[in-house]
Amino acid sequence: MIAACDTFRSGAVEQLKTHCARLGVPLYERGYEKDPANVAYEAQRAAARASTDVLLVDTAGAAPASAGRPLPASHGPQPGRNALPHAHPPLSQVDATVDLWCPSRRL
Repeated sequence: MIAACDTFRSGAVEQLKTHCARLGVPLYERGYEKDPANVAYEAQRAAARASTDVLLVDTAGAAPASAGRPLPASHGPQPGRNALPHAHPPLSQVDATVDLWCPSRRL
C-alpha cells in the first residue's frame, strides 16, 4: 500500500493514483490540504486492517539542512509509534527529489 501524504504539491495525489493503478498497488489518500501526519497515521491503521505487509509513505520531503546532514524524519508527532505498536521500525528514508540517500538512524 502507498500513502499519499504529499498533500500540498499540485498533482501529487493524481500522480500516485496513476502509478498505483498501473502497478496494481492500493493507494490510501485523503486529497489535498490535509495534515500529512494524520494521513500517515490513518494509512497505517488502514494497512493494519488490510493485513498489508508493506506501507510506503510518500511525503513532500525536505532538503537537508546542510550538506551530508539529513533533517529528522519527523518534525512533529510520530504517529507510527501509536498506530501500530507491533510494527517494525522503518529501514530507510529516501529523498528522491534531490537524489540523496539518507540512512536511517535505526539500522
